[in-house]
Amino acid sequence: MKRALSESTRREVFVSALRCAALGALVGGGGLMLAKRRRLVAEGVCINNEMCRDCVALADCGLPAALSLRENERKGNHGRSK
Repeated sequence: MKRALSESTRREVFVSALRCAALGALVGGGGLMLAKRRRLVAEGVCINNEMCRDCVALADCGLPAALSLRENERKGNHGRSK
């Protein structure tokens, strides 16, 4: 038979509190990272360290590096030749 909450030992209460705190920290950290990413995108800051060729947002990106890459690909200019 399972113990009632009022009959829990100190150790069980402490472990439960730590488990809830860890879960809260993970959720809070994820929320902060999501908020930061959205803020950077809204400000027009590249979130992919300007590695445009592999970026999933390249088609919709309006940053200068992405615009230049798309223009070069459209023209067929793929970099300097030897």
